[in-house]
Amino acid sequence: TFDFGSLNKKYDLIFIDGQFVDTLKFYLLSVPLLNPGRTIVIDDAVKYAWKMEWFFEYLEKNNIAHSLEKLDEDDGVLVILR
Repeated sequence: TFDFGSLNKKYDLIFIDGQFVDTLKFYLLSVPLLNPGRTIVIDDAVKYAWKMEWFFEYLEKNNIAHSLEKLDEDDGVLVILR
């Protein structure tokens, strides 16, 4: 397992492409690494939105700005602004 706490940098963009069951874990690990006002992108969020319903509920409940961006006929990404 990678130790995200060992990173001493801040990023403008973080791209998450992993198992959907771990989406919240990856998101929570990413937020402290992100510069204010920057973006997290989560892959395959349109095609597999049904696997991420609980994560969308988390974003809504916590008033986290986000949007689904369709990239082709049946898929796209979730864009989260922090």
